[in-house]
Amino acid sequence: MCCRKCSSVEVDTHSESTTSSEGATRTVLIHGPVELKKGWWRQKRQLFLYSDSLLMSNTKYNKNFKMKKKIPLNTMWIANCMDIVGDANIRSGRSFVLGCRTVNFVATFSSSERKEKWRSYLQRYIMLAKVEEQPKSIPLKIFTENIKNCACSVTVTVTNTDTIK
Repeated sequence: MCCRKCSSVEVDTHSESTTSSEGATRTVLIHGPVELKKGWWRQKRQLFLYSDSLLMSNTKYNKNFKMKKKIPLNTMWIANCMDIVGDANIRSGRSFVLGCRTVNFVATFSSSERKEKWRSYLQRYIMLAKVEEQPKSIPLKIFTENIKNCACSVTVTVTNTDTIK
């Protein structure tokens, strides 16, 4: 049986379960290769999705993975706004934007089917993580000073699960 290690996490490639250094067993929901791009930086990584976090690791080296980032799902978002990214070298049918806190990546997968599978899983588990989190809402004050004949503001309350289109 072959195992992959990610810092303090060991991934069993046959059963898709992991054991952390604390001894807790968790299930990998989906994992696989991706190319992440941020500005001029481009890197091949492996992603491991759990119900509460996304692990990013380097590509396989001597049957092991080295964890690069662990991102809580309640801090993440995804978007299909590839037209805004504007890079002709990015295949929009296989890519989407993956964001967390203040960092955004363009994630490109091996096929459009793989991209849709990841997008679906991430969308579902990000929303579940945000719903399980303490509901957060903030008042957002919008000023309309540059609109003709209107110099007022409106306050809208937004929550951590709201989206815009």
